[in-house]
Amino acid sequence: MLPSLKNLEYLIALSECLNFSKAAKSCFVSQSTLSAGIAKLEQDLNAILVERNNKSVVLTKIGIRIVDQAQQVINSTQDLVNIAKTDFFQSKINIGIIPTISPYLLPQLIQNLQTTYPQLSLSFVEEKSEVLLGKVQSLEIDFAIFAFPYDIPNSIEAHTLFKESL
Repeated sequence: MLPSLKNLEYLIALSECLNFSKAAKSCFVSQSTLSAGIAKLEQDLNAILVERNNKSVVLTKIGIRIVDQAQQVINSTQDLVNIAKTDFFQSKINIGIIPTISPYLLPQLIQNLQTTYPQLSLSFVEEKSEVLLGKVQSLEIDFAIFAFPYDIPNSIEAHTLFKESL
């Protein structure tokens, strides 16, 4: 079973305070809640993270390594939350477009986007369709504008923007 983020936070607090009472206070929980969380974390990881006695708390070698990793997990989780809060229209997007379309489509597209979404930062990549497809799949660009018909894998969502009657 995966450890809970809360229990990882308890371990980090304990590693900073080296005292169950102080760690519990810093986490705004009771000492018994923090102690139970640490015990559950040790059970989930099948490892002894903390050596306890009446006078001191010492992290084991594996406990020290787990604290370092737990801090990275908590930081990554905070990054995830921050990304979710980002307004798409205030971010930077990378758009791929084939050279045969770009001179006709981009001037009006850029003008409309800058007028409607002044905080949106745009960058463009002009490449052949197969190169753009690879860049979309590897997440180097956010989306691409192709000329159809073109064989797009099922893993990529495709939408028709317009049709030219040539």
